[in-house]
Amino acid sequence: MSDSLIDGGEPQVEGGATPEVTPSATVTRPDFIPEKFWNAETNEVRVEGLAKSYAEMEKARGNVEGLREQWESERLASRPETPDAYALPTNEALDMDALAASPIVSLWRKAAHEAALPQEAFERVINEYAQAEVDSMAARQAVELQKLGENANDRTTAVRLWAEKTFKDGELFAVQRIATDAEGIQALERIMGALSEGGVDLGAGEGAVQDESYQDIQKLMQSKEYYDSSRRDPKVVARVENWFKNNAGKK
Repeated sequence: MSDSLIDGGEPQVEGGATPEVTPSATVTRPDFIPEKFWNAETNEVRVEGLAKSYAEMEKARGNVEGLREQWESERLASRPETPDAYALPTNEALDMDALAASPIVSLWRKAAHEAALPQEAFERVINEYAQAEVDSMAARQAVELQKLGENANDRTTAVRLWAEKTFKDGELFAVQRIATDAEGIQALERIMGALSEGGVDLGAGEGAVQDESYQDIQKLMQSKEYYDSSRRDPKVVARVENWFKNNAGKK
C-alpha cells in the first residue's frame, strides 16, 4: 500500500478497518456579539447590521460633542470678560466702599469667573452674604443695647441727635464709629458734658442724683437741655450720666 493520501485508495488502519470521521463542532454565538447581530440559521455575524449600528453610534457621538461645545461656548459667553467686571448689587444696609474692598468679594469674583457664572448668579451670592452681615450686625447691636439698660434707645437717640447738631459730616462719621458698642455710647455721653461751657465735673453731685427715679432721668434725656447742643445744660447732662453710673441696670 502506498503511503500517499491521494493515490485513490481508501485509507486503512492496522487490521484493515476504515477509520471513523469525527463531525465538526457546532458554531455558537460569541459572548461579545449581541444577539441581534447573530444569524442563528447560518451561525454567522450579521456584518451589515453591525456596521450600520456602529455608524449610527458614531454619528450620535458627534452630535453629543457638538452640543457640548455649543453649551460650553454659551456658558462662557454669559460671564463678564474679567472678574473685576462683576458689578456689586446696591445694599443700603452696608458700607458699599468697604464691601467692594473686601477680600471675600475679590475671591468670589475670581471664583465666579472661573466657574463662568453670569452676573445674576454673582449678585445672588453677594446679596446672601450681605444679608448675613446685616443679621450679624443686628445681633451685635442687640447685645450692646442690652448692656445700656432698658432705656438704651433713649440714650442712643439722645447721643445721635447731639452728634448730628455738634459735628460736621467728616467728624460725624468718626463719632459714629465710636458709637458701635455700649462703651462708646457711654464715652460720648461723658463728652456731651465735657464739651459744655466751662466743662463739667461728671463725678460731682453723685449723692444728689441717687434719689431720682428712672422715669425722672428718662424725662431729662428727652429734653432739649440734654440732647440739643444749642440749648444743652451741662448740669442736666451730668445728672443723667451720674444716675447711670450709680444705678446701672436699675429702673
